[in-house]
Formats: sequence, C-alpha cells, structure tokens
Amino acid sequence: MRKVLFILGLSVFLLVCPPLPGANSSEGNETSVSAEPGDMFAPHQPGVSGEPAVCHAPEFQEDASYDFRRVRWGMSPEEVEAVMGRRPTRHDTNRKTGVYRMGYKDEDLFGIKIWTMYSFINEKLWGAGYAKNYAEAGEFEKIAAVALECYGRVEPLVEGRNTEYKWERGDTVISLRLADDPRMGNRILFNFISRKLLPSQ
Repeated sequence: MRKVLFILGLSVFLLVCPPLPGANSSEGNETSVSAEPGDMFAPHQPGVSGEPAVCHAPEFQEDASYDFRRVRWGMSPEEVEAVMGRRPTRHDTNRKTGVYRMGYKDEDLFGIKIWTMYSFINEKLWGAGYAKNYAEAGEFEKIAAVALECYGRVEPLVEGRNTEYKWERGDTVISLRLADDPRMGNRILFNFISRKLLPSQ
C-alpha cells in the first residue's frame, strides 16, 4: 500500500542555517556551543494555512497520539533521552538564543539514513524533526508522498530550487522543505514545532 502511495503521490517538491551535524560526517558523541543565531528549528518559521488532516501514525510520526514520535511538547531533555533509550549522538547550545539541541544520527526513515533532532528552550521541548544534507534523488519525494497523504494535499511553496510544504495539526506547525544549499547539497528539513512554546525573537 505504501509503495502505491509513493507512486501515486510523488511530488517535486526559511531560513537556511547550518544544521547541527553534517549528514555525511562521522562525529562521535560530542558537545559544542554554537554561535549561529538560528538552527534547523528556526523560531521565525513562516505561518501555515489549511485544515489539519487525520493522521494514522506513519513511520515519521510513530504514534499519532503524541506531538512527535513518542514525545510531547514541554518535555525535558532527560525525558526525551529516556524515550530514545540512549544518549544523543551530538548536542549543542546556541549562545545567542539559548536553544539547546540534541540529535541522533542515522535514524532510519523509509530506508533513508537521517538525523532525528530535538530543540529545547528553558529545558522544554518546543521543536523536533528530521534533517539530512546531501539528500539523494527520490528521498524527499518518499517522505513528501506520505506526508501529503497524512496531513492533506497542499500546494508547495516553490522559490527557485527550494520547495516547502506546510501544515497545521493542533498545536503543531509542520514544515517539510527541500532546500538547495551550495555547501550541503539538497537538504531535507522536516520540522514539527509547538506554536505555544516557540521561542520569541
């Protein structure tokens, strides 16, 4: 069934800031402090429109009763880590925004190796999602086909070689973007963000 959805639903597909890790990097566990003003869960994401669709927990969501996979907005880093069952591959804190991020490398999503990311402010989870640099042909379309089936078919926002789909589901703003970055190739950024806990500028 999922393969049929991929075939029927394939679609070609803003802030472009360096993600926490490089998709092709081989870092081990490490802690760093970021001086960049933004991250992949940028607090100034564009607004969303359209009615939320009923979602039956596709692979990227894992459990539709949660905000993202098996976590809820407002959880602490320790609580999220307990859900993941292991230490993050990498984590950092942005000195300017105070946003703490942690990421897990090489999570499997439809056979795609991708980073799973979590962002916190004041020890509360406000953003999560997936990120991949140097995405291969067809990887974005696999994710987009299921997301469009789950959250509703919307017209993409296309700017040059960048494509973005946006939805709203309860308190969660969802953004799936394919960005053409001269330094990191095609980047997949699949963000789930809490409107209530979104950090202010």
